[in-house]
Amino acid sequence: MAPESRIITLVKLHRWLQMIVFKEQKYIDEEFAEFRRELNLLSSDALDIPIKELSIRYWYESLRTGAGLKIPSQLQEKFEPDAISRTAKGTIEFTTNKWSGYRRGEHRPQSVLLKKVESVAPGSTRALDHPLWSVLDVTNTQILEGDEFLRRLTPEIQFLVLQPNDLLIASANIEPLSKRRINQILRRLNLDALACLTWFLRDAHANQADSIELIFDAIHNALIMLAMDMHHLNIALPLIKIFIDDILPLGLPPYLKQLMKPEDYLISSFILNATAYHNLVRLKRPTSWKSRRGFMLKLLDGKCGFDIKLAMTADLELIHSHNSIPPEINDQFQQRHRARIYAWRRLLYGAS
Repeated sequence: MAPESRIITLVKLHRWLQMIVFKEQKYIDEEFAEFRRELNLLSSDALDIPIKELSIRYWYESLRTGAGLKIPSQLQEKFEPDAISRTAKGTIEFTTNKWSGYRRGEHRPQSVLLKKVESVAPGSTRALDHPLWSVLDVTNTQILEGDEFLRRLTPEIQFLVLQPNDLLIASANIEPLSKRRINQILRRLNLDALACLTWFLRDAHANQADSIELIFDAIHNALIMLAMDMHHLNIALPLIKIFIDDILPLGLPPYLKQLMKPEDYLISSFILNATAYHNLVRLKRPTSWKSRRGFMLKLLDGKCGFDIKLAMTADLELIHSHNSIPPEINDQFQQRHRARIYAWRRLLYGAS
């Protein structure tokens, strides 16, 4: 590269780095310290939670947040008022309140209750039977056959991955995942998009597809982006643990292993979300999920500087006892590892 071109490139990079400025760094520090204290309490809880229990928790929390309620008794009063027996004065005389159990994921609601809830919150039962829960079960290999699973996803995700055939019969071809198509999915990130990427990673692993590394990176980034929102829905740590234990290893070669823990994803998510939020506020732009999602993707793609992009890469370790490590991999891995550590130091001890 000519000296003039190098100077121009450095000037452009400096301008990009200047975009990543916390509105008030001390506020971020205070928020982060408070979040770490909360996380220390959460980390002591059991993380090995069955998928069924997670689905019930998600159903409960989706109803709670959607209705703007706080405690189980409020949900019972809204969705199951006939289960509350009151005196003539209106005070509660008797109630069989199972909603605290739903909050903990202890028992699945019966069909009678689900119908009552559906009449008040149409479509809410899908949270209980969301496609994500079935694709996380790695013993279920039937869902990899055909496109039936993908047809359970929302139409906007189906549109990206299913290409209709030019035939009278209702059939479709499954589109291969390119970098461009993965970015389109991440721009619409929600649990359906995460379920879609999970299905493609399992399929790529089963067929040893070339796109497996791209899909691994996409799921890794998706978990970081979604972790804080999943945290507010009481499912983040156990759900991420399932991904770490069962899903993400499918996207790694045998000589690499993942070192990140569920808490690491939450910490990364906090920093990524806080950076996006405070910069959107500074730019006087909306701070909705759609806006934060778009800004976070720019951060992860390195379009606003490299600190966030490098810090948010997966923390991997070489398994040196493995005999099939390609010679060039070791140098690449060491460079990646050093860049990640340096980027985290920049984020933790001085904003980009």
